[in-house]
Amino acid sequence: MKNPQRRLAVVWFVVAVVGLLMIVLPIPLGLDELHGGFALGFLGFILLPVSVIAGIICMQRARQLDRLVSGENLITHWKYTAEEWKEYVEAEHRSGKRVRWRLFYLITAITVIVWFAFVIFRPDSLMIVLVVLPLLLALLLLVVLVVATVHYRRSRNRVGEAFIGKDGVYLNGVFHSWKTVGGRLEKVSCIWDRGAYIEFRYPGRSACATGGYVVRVPVPHGQEDSAKKVAAQFGEFKEEM
Repeated sequence: MKNPQRRLAVVWFVVAVVGLLMIVLPIPLGLDELHGGFALGFLGFILLPVSVIAGIICMQRARQLDRLVSGENLITHWKYTAEEWKEYVEAEHRSGKRVRWRLFYLITAITVIVWFAFVIFRPDSLMIVLVVLPLLLALLLLVVLVVATVHYRRSRNRVGEAFIGKDGVYLNGVFHSWKTVGGRLEKVSCIWDRGAYIEFRYPGRSACATGGYVVRVPVPHGQEDSAKKVAAQFGEFKEEM
């Protein structure tokens, strides 16, 4: 099985290289402050450290995922029928639309604020901002729509399975880990309303809220008793009807 976290780490390191080039290239290219050199360097100073840190974190998570799928600290490995997986993917796609739009609005607001502040300190860049900002937001919207469509299609074609371990869950190509700095598992619930799920809650800042992350693992048909035993591995758990 390909490790998506390792692939994501490579992407972040490539972004870090791009950030470094944005810092150093304006000088040999002769781009001064009035011709975009300052803007490129400023963006590069932001991209470089953020990308390096994100890449290191993804590499650590990749090693955690390798251990999980190899059976280390694995509690259960569920596989789903084609119909069960289809129902899960459709439900996640509907709920994911709301999260993606909230994320788009949040990034748009931050981008506008940053560029507005940039114009205050550099009034001569107003025309550049008026051209670049709409193009940047349009590109962001396109990325959101394309990523959503690609993820939905990949989910439908993916083998329906879930790995549940002591330190995290791997489901639908996404690795959820609470074995991080300051991480912990806050709550485990068995939910029997509109389907059967084991719900894991762990702290963090998501795109739509600051209350943490939630991953709902569908319970295969006939595995309800097994699901309760899995939830009991994490201590006390709550049942919601």
